[in-house]
Amino acid sequence: MRVTQVLNLRKRVPVRRQYECSYPIPFQALHPLELGDRYTNLQANNEARPCVSQLTVLLQCFKDSDFNQKRCAESLKNYYTCIEEYAKGKATSGAKDRKLHDVKRVRDLTQLEASKLLKSKPIK
Repeated sequence: MRVTQVLNLRKRVPVRRQYECSYPIPFQALHPLELGDRYTNLQANNEARPCVSQLTVLLQCFKDSDFNQKRCAESLKNYYTCIEEYAKGKATSGAKDRKLHDVKRVRDLTQLEASKLLKSKPIK
């Protein structure tokens, strides 16, 4: 008999069991189990960052030309126009213009819309 066969004979196969607790664990409510009248969105803003490519081109140009603005005037102009276009687009497509019945999913609600909805139709 080989040594590995002897070692494998003593090897135990782990048995997976579900252990049930013999005593009940009391539930401690730290907060009231009801919805409030307001909603606070604590998640980070998932909005895409605008004009990142123009900014990288601008910074690379500055690095190559020892931060001389005259040599990087074209890339600087492109970056500023991109920022202006983004600001115009954001101002026209604000969430203030849309109605609550236009929202298709709860996930698409903004913080202000969710708070307004909870205030208008309380659960209590």
